[in-house]
Amino acid sequence: MEKLKDDARKNSFASTFWGRRRYLPELNSPNYMLRSQAERIAVNMPIQGLEADIIKKAMVEIDSWIQKENYGGDLRMLLQVHDELLFEVKENLATKLAPKITELMSGVIKLKVPIIAKAKFGDNWSEMNARTS
Repeated sequence: MEKLKDDARKNSFASTFWGRRRYLPELNSPNYMLRSQAERIAVNMPIQGLEADIIKKAMVEIDSWIQKENYGGDLRMLLQVHDELLFEVKENLATKLAPKITELMSGVIKLKVPIIAKAKFGDNWSEMNARTS
């Protein structure tokens, strides 16, 4: 954590795995509160930013697949909430399409640790049953 803070202080920014930057001029502030907040951001941003980048890349790949396979009328990506994607899909296709979606999400980047995506099904978001695919 100290290395992340030191690197961010030296560069005036923190960055994600893919190089997206968050500039943090407050790292050199004489104001303790501003400096402490910037240090917390410098530590959290690389991880939280990578998570955001991963879900965005997954959304692009899933959308490309939906268009390529011509599922536009049967499957729609509706909403992203943190690391979750919500889809509207014809009921008879849900169990067929979920494995491909989880495969695309899990394979969006190769890390030393696996990315594991799970699918849940339900009539609405609050009533989904955990059925992994």
